[in-house]
Amino acid sequence: MSDPGSTAPYDGWDDVRTELEYRLRGLADGDVVVLGEPQQQGPRRGLLRRSKPLPGRYVQALRTGDLLSGECVGARLFGGDAEIAAEDHERLRADGWLAPADLVDTEPGYPNYRCDLPLDEAGVLARRQVEALVVLGLEPADVVFEVPGRG
Repeated sequence: MSDPGSTAPYDGWDDVRTELEYRLRGLADGDVVVLGEPQQQGPRRGLLRRSKPLPGRYVQALRTGDLLSGECVGARLFGGDAEIAAEDHERLRADGWLAPADLVDTEPGYPNYRCDLPLDEAGVLARRQVEALVVLGLEPADVVFEVPGRG
């Protein structure tokens, strides 16, 4: 499998799903993996200020004990960053993604779709996250893995 910040082009979604499942199963407690389009920086905000990253299309997962919490960039419909058509919102929901209003433990302003699964269902989460990237309009060659705090 590839390194943490891999930008290797993938031939197809099966390759991406396989890599993602491998990474999900290998996450240490408290670690996160992000998969999506490469992050682009917005315009600078002065001479010494850093630019803010532009919103992108992504999925991410956090391991907490034996639980994987998966997220998908949220729709502008409920305060997220992505322009997601109503039919695509319904596709995500039908695939098991929960919108913020569906979650009882969601803080006000939470902007992402979410699903929580046991670690032993990493394959289910990997499939769900890859399907979300397809709905968001990405291609396998467009995605990169990011591991926050590394590299």
